[in-house]
Amino acid sequence: MRRREFLGTLGGAMAWPVVAWAQRSMPVVGFLNTASPEAFADYVRAFCEWLGTAGYVEGRNVIIEYGWVQGSAHG
Repeated sequence: MRRREFLGTLGGAMAWPVVAWAQRSMPVVGFLNTASPEAFADYVRAFCEWLGTAGYVEGRNVIIEYGWVQGSAHG
């Protein structure tokens, strides 16, 4: 019985760093627009404020990845 307890404890100790790492991961929000960042600065600021009301702060508990095409979209 002691061997099972030891192996169970050892297995739990080995899994702990993986669980701790998984808890640090943050959600990622993608923001893609065909305009320039300057043209949408007010909208991006409002979006970040809205996220803040939901408890998300960029860089603290959410990552926002921006993509700007700046008028070079082909369709």
